[in-house]
Amino acid sequence: MLDRRAFLKAAAATALMAPSLEFLRHFLAQRGQPFIETVVANGRTAGAPTKLYLNNAFGNGEFRLMLETPNYEPPTFAMSYADFADEYLSDWDDVCDSLNADVVDEYGNPNPHDPRWIHGHQQVNEEWAFDQWWPDHLPDVHAFDFLSSLDLGLFRRSHEIGEGWIEFTDGVCPGNDSRFVEVDALGASLLQRRLIERHYDVQLIIADP
Repeated sequence: MLDRRAFLKAAAATALMAPSLEFLRHFLAQRGQPFIETVVANGRTAGAPTKLYLNNAFGNGEFRLMLETPNYEPPTFAMSYADFADEYLSDWDDVCDSLNADVVDEYGNPNPHDPRWIHGHQQVNEEWAFDQWWPDHLPDVHAFDFLSSLDLGLFRRSHEIGEGWIEFTDGVCPGNDSRFVEVDALGASLLQRRLIERHYDVQLIIADP
């Protein structure tokens, strides 16, 4: 389990016309939500800005980051096992492993009950499909992987309780490999500022309750 909290205060107000910490705190106190700057495309990220939604579904004043979609709604799995493997898994071995099936028998010969023939064109079981889909395809997992790939610079790291933080969690506990990123309200404002300073075309958006 990796639980990494970084404080973002050092990122504030280093650029010309950047909002100050005092302004961000005042805005938060007056409006009850973080001030989020609007990104102007700068060319480091091709196309329209990448959208990172701030989801406060847990209602605790902290936000979980979601990549490109504000909620956890899974797709409809109206597809065959073969199509599911192509869309969401690396190869057929993942399907075979999850179905406890083998493509070859214990002697290395082709298995007459090869699941590619048995299940390939059958529609996937919805419960099975969701269990295979969620560990790597939830929008908060995508946000974790996306933010982990960016060079956001060095933050002041601390285990002290404070405001203006971002927290990366890779594994909640043994048996739970969830990956996600959370920020507090001030941290959301400071993260947007840091993304702008680093010339990433990434727009934070407060999701509707």
